[in-house]
Amino acid sequence: MTQAEMDAEIGADVNQALRRTSRGNAGDRAWLANQSSTLLGASNVAASAHASNIDTERVFHHGHDDGDDSVADSMDDVLANLIQMERNGGDCATLLTLVIPCMMMEARTGGALTLQALTKEMLKEKPGHTHAAVAESWRARLKHASYDGSKLIGFKNFPQGSIWRERADAALKSEWERLVDMCTFLPAVLGDFDMKKLSILPLGDIKLDSNGDYKKTKARAVLDGRKQQRWIEYNLHSSPTINIETLRLLLAIATINGWHIAAADIMNAYINAFLDQFLVSGIPRGVHLLDPEIRAAIDAGLFLLMILRALYGARQAGRCWYDLIRGKLEHMGFSVSNHDPCMFFQWYQGILVILALWVDDIVIFCQSLEVIDAFKSGMERTQGVDTGGDPLFPAFEFGEWSNPITEFTGIGIHYDREKRILRLQHRFYLQNILEMHGLTALRPLSCPAPSKQELDSPPDETDRYILAHYSQILGKLMFSMVNVYISLSWDIGFCTRSMSAPTIQSAKYLKCILRFISNKTDMALVFAAKDRPDEVISYVLCDADFAPNHHSECYSTSGIVTCLSYCCVRSKAKKQRFAGKTTSETELMAASDATTYALGDRWILMELGFHPQVPTFMFMDNNAILAQVAMVRFDLSRTRHIRANFYNTRHACTQKDMCHCAFEQT
Repeated sequence: MTQAEMDAEIGADVNQALRRTSRGNAGDRAWLANQSSTLLGASNVAASAHASNIDTERVFHHGHDDGDDSVADSMDDVLANLIQMERNGGDCATLLTLVIPCMMMEARTGGALTLQALTKEMLKEKPGHTHAAVAESWRARLKHASYDGSKLIGFKNFPQGSIWRERADAALKSEWERLVDMCTFLPAVLGDFDMKKLSILPLGDIKLDSNGDYKKTKARAVLDGRKQQRWIEYNLHSSPTINIETLRLLLAIATINGWHIAAADIMNAYINAFLDQFLVSGIPRGVHLLDPEIRAAIDAGLFLLMILRALYGARQAGRCWYDLIRGKLEHMGFSVSNHDPCMFFQWYQGILVILALWVDDIVIFCQSLEVIDAFKSGMERTQGVDTGGDPLFPAFEFGEWSNPITEFTGIGIHYDREKRILRLQHRFYLQNILEMHGLTALRPLSCPAPSKQELDSPPDETDRYILAHYSQILGKLMFSMVNVYISLSWDIGFCTRSMSAPTIQSAKYLKCILRFISNKTDMALVFAAKDRPDEVISYVLCDADFAPNHHSECYSTSGIVTCLSYCCVRSKAKKQRFAGKTTSETELMAASDATTYALGDRWILMELGFHPQVPTFMFMDNNAILAQVAMVRFDLSRTRHIRANFYNTRHACTQKDMCHCAFEQT
């Protein structure tokens, strides 16, 4: 759509909205006076009377000298008339708050324009553009405010002292001015919307690094999206993040090959994206606007903010952000992985670049620093041009940029590229769990599993405390187990079976895990490459064992470990889906799950250009399963009860063009 066509379409929307209200040209003056009175409140009669003297025919008509009274056919004409009248001494700010919501309401009901196209049209930053002048005027009025950091949700957890109050005030001011500068809001009138008024909650937090040192005080304006109505105020809202197992696989590949690993976070990530449907809200707590007109409207309970961008907390904010950054990366030449929607890769001048995306955090894997710098400069520039001549994708601003990587989503990472050794740690995170719950004095234990004597012992005060905070403690340990300490997957997974109804026995089991962790806070997941291999070799270890307990007496447990050369990518120990009738069936269940994981890793390697010439080796110790997979003659009558969907291991061995799985008895 050209600029002229867009202007004509916007003008048609405005005209149609005016006609729908049955106000007509003759009633425009009285209607605007009434709406201005409603906006400013009954106390501001003088301003209302001044607004009633606005020549509405000059606003909504061309007003040519030849007597042509045709309705303005573009929003540029309407805004140009408003600006000209303001230069002549008229106060058009109130009138503008009525024109914009009228257009937005028509765009919502008629569906002629998307919110993104209309917002871009209203907030163009071209020199001398009428819309830019209007937007700048409103930004100045919204930034004229005072701030109270004590209203931040979470401020009560801040340390005492005036310095922390000042930091909270500064953080809230920085957050509000950042939102205003990015044109996140436009003013609106309460009577123009039949939508629910949402709340903006200011959250406050003290950010620490992976070592527990102070970084900054951060405030975040979060929309309370719990009141949003689906199919009216949002549609799609799911947003993916990188699978942690995919991330560990990429870290292993980079460590083995000695690549550079850089990490960065994108500032104001969500706010860069536009909402697909507009929302309305009030002023956040702690922000006191000082503009007289806006203050009067707020006191009357009639002033609203129309949210244009993907504010944090909105149901669809994550999806809008993912669509934006995916579109920009694809425009820069990156391809999206078929196996993980947050893994992107590109061959740039014959060099492979891989990206892993976790909301607004990015990890870059590449063997060339020049290519990483080229990617950074590309992200900091606008990309593409739409039909109106505006940038299709905005320029992103990076916050923290580290090469080599030192931290990612709270995980401490120590990478020695020369020695090709990488360590993942959660030392401060585990210490914080123990200190928060007052469990630092626990007697260390060398094994996380409790003995029968410990389970049968009478409960003490620590057991009762852990039982009362069972879900909270276990949830934090699950985060650490999924990301770093995969060796504790069976023990923590066993405790999760009692999360809905914990018992004193499960509390004792969890206490043994905490006693083990208190002695192992420095443990790490280590990736190492002893020598540079000619090709990457992957192998899998799997086994099944019958572990009876009072929760599920009939289910066995599958244990699976997948490795890439000397790097452990995955370790799982979970209860099987079905109760096996024989040991052969339970072993085949474990082999089936292990095959699924192995094939997934192998397909990712092939997608990135690594074509293994040797099969994926699987190690197990059951002779019956080895005979079945190797197609050795044996008595089939003993395995007829095994479900057919567990035979994908044999299929993977026969399909040599897809994957080879060589089985060797340990």
